[in-house]
Amino acid sequence: MSVFKKAIGLCIALTALVACGEKKVSDSKNLTMLTAADNPPFEFYQTGDDTKEIVGYDIDLAKKIADYLGYTLEIKDVDFSGIIPGLMHGRADFAMAGISATDERKKNVDFSDPYYSANNFILTKSGSDFVQRTKYENNQVGVQLGSTQEEFAKLWVGSRPGVKIISLNKLGDIVQEVLAGRLDGAIMEETPANAYMNSSENKLAIFPLQGNQDGASAIAFPKGSAKRDEFNQALQALKDSGFMDELAKKWLKK
Repeated sequence: MSVFKKAIGLCIALTALVACGEKKVSDSKNLTMLTAADNPPFEFYQTGDDTKEIVGYDIDLAKKIADYLGYTLEIKDVDFSGIIPGLMHGRADFAMAGISATDERKKNVDFSDPYYSANNFILTKSGSDFVQRTKYENNQVGVQLGSTQEEFAKLWVGSRPGVKIISLNKLGDIVQEVLAGRLDGAIMEETPANAYMNSSENKLAIFPLQGNQDGASAIAFPKGSAKRDEFNQALQALKDSGFMDELAKKWLKK
């Protein structure tokens, strides 16, 4: 068999849908998004009769942006600490999970314009005096691994000798540790802290924290991604149309 015939045979074997040497349309019009679906009301699992899907503020916004720009969207749930490495290794086109655009993260990924801003809170069991104490001994505070709250906690704990930082992958696991009394408190962004408190049947309480917050959430992209500019255009259009206000009313009750 000639080299030419072999090449034709190989091309046909590789794909019957696309002409040899051509790029599939779906490759350019499909987006993969990474998220960490334990961050209500931004991204979390909603279960029903034989169904389980990721819903929330970020999910609605991502779907709207994809629709606005003419893309189809696939969402992958990963640990929060795996989001930035995932983008760096080309496993997704973008990520949304309440990600703050810190200087350290900007060394590895690019960010859109901010789309949401909030402060850090500490979540404790109801009736706990953990926040008001003047002396700490063998106390533990939980944070999500890889989050800006992990860095913030170092500053907060620095003035409170006797407090140890415990980093875990899932916010839900951290909350369960607080409820079980194995953690004295947890530092997280205001909105999920409030969501976990409201779903705890009065078992949890939250308190605002002072200091460096880094609380502006943005969309993260692999370094050099051309999609950042078109996402910024879509974000501005959705702000101008009132869609962002609708999201706030739906998910944040604002």
